[in-house]
Amino acid sequence: KNREEKKELLETIEDKDKALEEKDKTIEVKDKTIEEKDKTIEEKDKIIEQSILSLSKFIKNPQQIANELGIDVERVNKVLN
Repeated sequence: KNREEKKELLETIEDKDKALEEKDKTIEVKDKTIEEKDKTIEEKDKIIEQSILSLSKFIKNPQQIANELGIDVERVNKVLN
């Protein structure tokens, strides 16, 4: 009986180890997804910044630039200042 209990205990430990490995893999995938989203956000921010700078050559009113791009005027002012 003692031998069976040890075997069951080892199986339980192995199962828990496998479960932890799966959780680790899931976390890694989520981390990569977050990194990719962060890169996308950075790229979009650069595009918006470039758009603000381009528009500022033709439109001098920050509010009008914000309206054209559909963004907050504070963001326009940050880029222009």
